[in-house]
Amino acid sequence: METIEGAAGLLGAALYGVACRTFTLRQLLTAAIAVNALVTLLYLFYGRGSALRSSTPSAASRWSPPELALMDLAVRSTPPGCESPASR
Repeated sequence: METIEGAAGLLGAALYGVACRTFTLRQLLTAAIAVNALVTLLYLFYGRGSALRSSTPSAASRWSPPELALMDLAVRSTPPGCESPASR
């Protein structure tokens, strides 16, 4: 299950790399929050037969794009010269 979750996370990161060239950051944040909320609704159908199908890919797809969108926001909002001393 961890392998499937990791692969889904890598796929989400690759898709975010393509999407960030196409959409604005505001659109990406809105979409990431909406997708996160919709994927969370999959847990309503969580049961013995659907545990693998609903929990593993949904966890990766739910956390990867929103986390990347928030990191993108943090990087873009950091003023020049405020980086860590190690990066200079």
